[in-house]
Amino acid sequence: MRPNPVGYAELWQRMRDHSAAIKAADPQAQTFGPVTWGWCDLHFSPLDGGCQNGPDRQAHGNLPMIAWVLQQNCANPLPGGARVLDVLDVHYYPQGGMALNDNESAAIAAQRLRSLRELYDWNYVAESWIAQPVALIPRLRQWIGQYCPGTRLAITEYNWGGDTGLSSALAQVEALAIFAREGVDLATRWVSPEAGTKVEEAFRLFLNHDGTGARVAGTSVRAISPDIDRVGAYAIHDDANARVYAVLINKSLDAQTVTLTLDRPASGTWTMVGIDGSGAFGPRGSGAASGTTIVLPAMPARSARLVRIPLGDTIFRNGFDP
Repeated sequence: MRPNPVGYAELWQRMRDHSAAIKAADPQAQTFGPVTWGWCDLHFSPLDGGCQNGPDRQAHGNLPMIAWVLQQNCANPLPGGARVLDVLDVHYYPQGGMALNDNESAAIAAQRLRSLRELYDWNYVAESWIAQPVALIPRLRQWIGQYCPGTRLAITEYNWGGDTGLSSALAQVEALAIFAREGVDLATRWVSPEAGTKVEEAFRLFLNHDGTGARVAGTSVRAISPDIDRVGAYAIHDDANARVYAVLINKSLDAQTVTLTLDRPASGTWTMVGIDGSGAFGPRGSGAASGTTIVLPAMPARSARLVRIPLGDTIFRNGFDP
C-alpha cells in the first residue's frame, strides 16, 4: 500500500477542487481523471487494502470506485453546471510479465497476443493474478452509460511490451485497432517507441504507411475472423477516399492464407504493407480488386498487414482459409 492512501471521498474532493480551479482560469478546459493505475482501483478503495472490498467501499454504496466517481460526476456538477470530469481517465497494463519488456519467449509472446482480449472480451479470463474477465473498455462504457452518460473515455497509460519485440509490435497494432473499434476517445502508450523499432513500425502502419504521411482514417466497421487467437481482423471505412482498410494480425506460428470476403464488389488495385520478422516495414504485395473476394499472399508467422482496398461501402466482412 502506498503511504497516505486516498479513499473515495478524498479522491472526489481533490478532483472537484482541482477542476474548479482549472475551469475558473479557463472555462473551455477539459479535465481528465481520476487516472487509476490498473485493475484494483477500478473497483476498490486504497483505504480497504487496494484490491479487496472493505468499509470505505461499503460506505459509498458498495459501488466500484470508478462507478461511484462517475455517479458523483453527474450528480454533483460544479457551480454553473460544468462537470468535474469531462473525460474518464484510466491506466491499464496486462499483468503476468507481458508489459514493459521485450520478452519474446514462446509462452510470454503467445500470452501477450491473447491478452489483448482483456480490453474487450467478457468471455476471456485474464491469464494472470487477476484471474477473471476484465473486458476493460465495455466495462467502463457500461459504467459511463449507467452513472454519467456523455463522459468521454481515455486510457492515458498502456503498454503491451517493449519497443523491439515482434509480438510487442503486433500487440500494439491490435491495441490501436481495438481502441478504434471499441470507441476509446484518447489513448497514449507508455512510452513513445524508439525510432527504427518494431513498435514504431506498428504506429507507422496507421500513421504513415506509404512513407509520405498517409494515415488510416475513417469509421471502424464490422470485420469478422473465425479464430481471433489465430488471425485478428479489423476494418476501417474511409468514406472521403472511397476505400476500406483491412488490418490483419497473424498471431500464430504458422503462415496463414487470408481470404477477404466483401459485402460489395471492389474495383481497382489493392495494396498491402506489413510488419514481420523478415525485414523492415514496407510493401508486401498488390493486386487487382474485382468482385467480392480477395485472396491475399500468405501472411508469415507472427505478422501484421494493412490492406488498402478501393471500395466505398460501409459494411465489410473478413474470413480466412484455415
